[in-house]
Amino acid sequence: MGLFDTAKAAVIGNKAYRTHVDANKVASEGKPAEAGAKYAEALRLYGEAYRLGNVAPNILQGYALLLLREGHFDEAKALLENQAKNKALSKDDWFQLRMQYAICLWCAGDIDRALETMGRAAQYKKNGSVYSTMGMFWVDKAKQTGEFAEALKFNEEALDYDDEDAATLDNLGQLYEAMAEANAERAAEYRAAALKYYEKAHEQKPRQITTLYYLARMYHRDGDDAVLYRRGNRLDPQRVAPGAGSGMRTQRNGDACEASPLRYARRLFGLMFASSAPAIAPMAAPINISPSISRTANALPPSATYSPYPSAM
Repeated sequence: MGLFDTAKAAVIGNKAYRTHVDANKVASEGKPAEAGAKYAEALRLYGEAYRLGNVAPNILQGYALLLLREGHFDEAKALLENQAKNKALSKDDWFQLRMQYAICLWCAGDIDRALETMGRAAQYKKNGSVYSTMGMFWVDKAKQTGEFAEALKFNEEALDYDDEDAATLDNLGQLYEAMAEANAERAAEYRAAALKYYEKAHEQKPRQITTLYYLARMYHRDGDDAVLYRRGNRLDPQRVAPGAGSGMRTQRNGDACEASPLRYARRLFGLMFASSAPAIAPMAAPINISPSISRTANALPPSATYSPYPSAM
């Protein structure tokens, strides 16, 4: 690759990043169609920059996020695996890379490896991104296995870290709702706890799509549809069912409130994470990939041994 191609790749990569940030801004203003067009353009530009040889970590992180948003999980996974071969990656780069790779593993249904990989990221530092994402992984595992103790322990730790984080509150809502479904004797108690956490999550982040869906479904199941209308269309189950307004096909078989959102969860997660780059950031800064506000705290030293990628990251 010549000097001209290197310069062109850098220019296009920077343009892709700026377009990505612009898309996030437009999405936050409630303009999904315009944001979708900008995301598509950013994805195209990222791809072009990558083909021209731009392998800057922040550019590849943005590219992987948008691939996840569009459901191209295998392509995102391969991109991250190639990035891991870069011997010049900093500890922060490895942290971001591990987080994204964990998401890819989760999207592929490999929850155990996702938790392992996220745990390696947490050995470097625990912040809002780690707590909310790993907490969601634990909730998913609990739903699959019916074992709730570890998920509850971790998400309570996350709540201690930040009791106003909308993603953590949503995780706890989902966990308690699953516990209610698994324990008839304590169902009422657990459902009340789930509703409390969903309500708190909605107060903190009114547009968080998973909270909107689960909260609307709870109201509907409890026969309190009037609440949906008092709160407006944002809690209309037909509007907030996974896929609605996002460019994805909405589930319409039967009652939309009863349609399981889990079949859409991996695609939704990519959608949520794709719109979380910082609104203003220098080009050298990594993209924050958590839907919650990321703060660095309880920083831990990196793992003493880095297992070969991709068997573990």
